[in-house]
Formats: sequence, structure tokens, C-alpha cells
Amino acid sequence: MLKFIKNYKKYIFIFFILYLLIFTVFYSESTKPKGDEVHYLIATESIVKDNDIYLENNYPDGVTSMFGYFKLDKHTVIGRGNHEILGHGLTIFPFIIAPFYFVAGKLGVSLFFCLITIILFKQTIKFSELVTNSHLISWVVCLGLFLTLPLSQYSFLIFPEILAGLLIVYNLREVFTKNKLGTLSSLLIGLLPWIHFRFLTVSIFFLLFWFGRQFKKITKQLFLPLILILVYFISIFLIYGSFDFNKTFMNSGSAYSGSIVSNIINLLIDRQYGLIPNNPIFLLVFPGFYFLFRSNIKKALLIITLIFFEIMPFINSNDWHGGFAPPGRYLTAVVPIIAPLIILSIVKSKYFLTKTIFLLGFVWGYFVYIINLLQSPNYGYLYKDGFTPYLNKISIWSNLYIYYLFPSYFPDGKITILHWIWIFTILIISYLVSKKEVKVKIRA
Repeated sequence: MLKFIKNYKKYIFIFFILYLLIFTVFYSESTKPKGDEVHYLIATESIVKDNDIYLENNYPDGVTSMFGYFKLDKHTVIGRGNHEILGHGLTIFPFIIAPFYFVAGKLGVSLFFCLITIILFKQTIKFSELVTNSHLISWVVCLGLFLTLPLSQYSFLIFPEILAGLLIVYNLREVFTKNKLGTLSSLLIGLLPWIHFRFLTVSIFFLLFWFGRQFKKITKQLFLPLILILVYFISIFLIYGSFDFNKTFMNSGSAYSGSIVSNIINLLIDRQYGLIPNNPIFLLVFPGFYFLFRSNIKKALLIITLIFFEIMPFINSNDWHGGFAPPGRYLTAVVPIIAPLIILSIVKSKYFLTKTIFLLGFVWGYFVYIINLLQSPNYGYLYKDGFTPYLNKISIWSNLYIYYLFPSYFPDGKITILHWIWIFTILIISYLVSKKEVKVKIRA
């Protein structure tokens, strides 16, 4: 027992690698790609087989594709030369996964994301230890977060969120530890919009920070992200023939018609897509902000500002949920940087309530993840219909229709009194957790 405690980092890390590898291989080999995964893979297939990004000959039409579909709705827009191009904005994401697809197809890509997730896991722990000065709790909490939604499922799905999350947590750790922008950080900041246009605002956040910090001594590293972003926009014009979003993103004309307030509420508590119903561990984020704000206001403001910049592109969109996808898609990339807030709630509150929330929240979150994952044919992917596999199973087992206890924005598209009851309850829990504070030293 003493040996295990002494070597807990090694055992946790080995367990996580084996667990993730088994899940990745099993899921990749037993399911078809779904949602945007298919279209990223079709674009990748075009790069590997046709040596181009033009997709007019890559979508199946009456012939079963290698991805298992007889016919697919196209995710394309018309670019220069009337070529059909992936309608997710300019992205190098298919180029990044192309070598792994060439070697081992879809499984190769999934294993690549398995590797990225392992690196992200270590970076998240390092970041958490830096902010909280707590080592064992950082390892335990980070493991809990990576075994539950949204990180658990996106870790082996073919979406750019995990890759972006790695770049974000690495760069924020550099912000907390360095006085000057390094070459690697500079490169990664410039590459963020190339992974997906949605992360351009994150690049802007880091650029604003570093220009503010080094205003009196501008270095060449500060210009590299600017050059990469400039080249990105030039490439958009050369490939799509326009800077008009309607010509670079499919369905962009109806994308900005949502409510910011309702979107924020739904991102947190919607029973299908919200973070907290799918993983109650996130209840501890709010008191964690309070504790960090009291002990290190600069770090607290940087984290909350970065989250604001990350959600900025979609926060007033009716596509806040991420479409046909598992829960928490658009917040997955910032989960690693809020891990320290959960840890602070556990180590700084005098109440045993925080430990109880974490343990019960993990049990619930893992249950939700596994139940969702086992539901064929969607395997955790959700439609905008208010249906949740985990509540359906509980209702069947208990013979109680507990859907009425969980708020849903769909199918009616309204914020109800139940939403506000949940918000009020969360505020009460946050107050109780933060009411009594243990004196724990937080690194400056």
C-alpha cells in the first residue's frame, strides 16, 4: 500500500494509457464514424487518394463507401473553379490526420487521438499542479475528468477539440510561467485558427496578452502568429474566392440567431448537451473560481477571459450544442484549463461536501458516458430532441419518468422555470462549498 501511494503517478498514468488504448481500439473497430467525423475523413481520403482537397468525387452516391454509408448529405461549399470543398471553413485538420489515415485508416486516426489525449492528460496535470500546488488531488481529479464526458468520448473521436485543447492548455501554462513568448508557443498560437476557424479568437487572446506583456520589448516571436494568421486569411481567399462566411461555411446564413443568455444556461444545464447533467463534477467549477479569485486574481481573470474568448464565436449561435455530436463539444477544448478550479474546490473547502460531489459526480458521469456509448446506432451522439439515453434507462429501471426533473431546451426551444430552479440550486451549492475556506497556499 505504501509503495502504491509513493508511486501513484506511475500507476495512474499506466492505467489511463491502457484504459484509453482499449477503448479506442474497441470503439474504432466496432462503430462507423458519425456526424462531422465522416466529413473530416472524406476530406482526408481525398488528400490521401486524390492528392487534392476537392470533394466532388469523394461522396458516395449509390455505392457503399469505405465508411459504411450508401449515401451522405454533403458538407461542402463551392470554391474557386467550382470545386466542392469541405464546408467547415479552411482547416488543416484533414492534413494533420492524413498520415495516420494512410497507414491504418480510421483506426490509425483514432490511435493518433489516443496519443494526443495522453499528452493532453499530462499537460492538464502539470497545469493543475502549477495553479493549485496540489499533486495527488490533481492526478485524481484529472483522471476523473478524462474518464467522463466530454473528454472521455472526444478523446477517440475524429474532431479537432482535443488537439485544440492541448494547444490551449500548453499556451496558458506558458503564460503563467514565462516572461517572454517562446518560439514553440508562438507557432502554436498561430496554428490555432488553422485547426478550426472557431479558435481564431483564442489566438487573439494570447496575442493580446503577449503584446501587453512585451509592449516595451517586442520580439520576433510575436510576429510569427500574425504572419500565420495573415497567411490563413490569404489562403481562404485563394481557395474559396471570398472572405464571405456564407461561402466558406455551410449553413452559415442561419448560424447567428440564438440568445447569449439561454446558450450559456444550456451549455451548463441542458439535459442533453449541458456539462453538469452529464457530469456533475463540473458543479465544483464555480466555487473554484471564487477560491482562485481570492488567492490569485490575475490567474482567475486570465482563465475566465480565455474561456470567454473560446466561446465567443458560437455563443450567440443557434448551433451552441455542436449539432449531431456527443455532449459538450464546444467546451471540450477548455475543460483542461478549468480542471484546477475543481481541484481548488476540493482542497480549499472545509466541507466534506466537495469530496462527496466529486465522488458521486464521477459515478454519475461515468454511468452517463457508458450508457450513452452503448446505445446503438448513435453511440453517444445526440439529436436536438430532448432524448437522453441515461435518463431513459433510469426511467425504465425505476419505473419513474424523471425527465421532468432535468431541464431541456429541446424540442420547444425555451428556457423554463425548471432551468432557473437548477441555476438557483447551483448557486446555493456553490455558496455552501465556498462558505468556509481552508488556508492553502496557491502559487503566485
